Amino acid sequence: MSEKKGRFSSYAILVPIEYHFKKEPRLYWKFKPASSRDELLMTTFATSESNFPGSNGQTVVRYPNIIEIAWREIATLFGGTNIPTSEISQEDLEKCDTQEDVNKLVLALPLLNNDATIEQVEALLGSMPHLMVSELWAALGEANPGWGPRKEKKAS
Repeated sequence: MSEKKGRFSSYAILVPIEYHFKKEPRLYWKFKPASSRDELLMTTFATSESNFPGSNGQTVVRYPNIIEIAWREIATLFGGTNIPTSEISQEDLEKCDTQEDVNKLVLALPLLNNDATIEQVEALLGSMPHLMVSELWAALGEANPGWGPRKEKKAS
């Protein structure tokens, strides 16, 4: 019996990849496979001057920096996550008697839909520790070659 292949399976991953964080393995993030349209959107974003918030709150026109590019790559290929979009209040945490109670509380918090907008995903990324976002961006590059932080080529 021959194995069924997708129409582009020789060129790309075809299914979302689920990544579990190293220090928080119960948390995951899914990456969609990158399409040529995604590549075009990222190239346009990375090479076009745009309006960005300045340090004084006023809008400035400039090219995106590396962190903004990382956020946009992660948001463009967002396929889902179980990371809540809001924090657990200290008051609610204190009501929990066991870790199971905490887990139930976390699962009851709002999550991003798989079809979340880039702005919604970037808002969640902005609330996360930078180390966690950096780990996520590296995982994105493993899941989608050509994306994520640039890798040094090994000397042959």
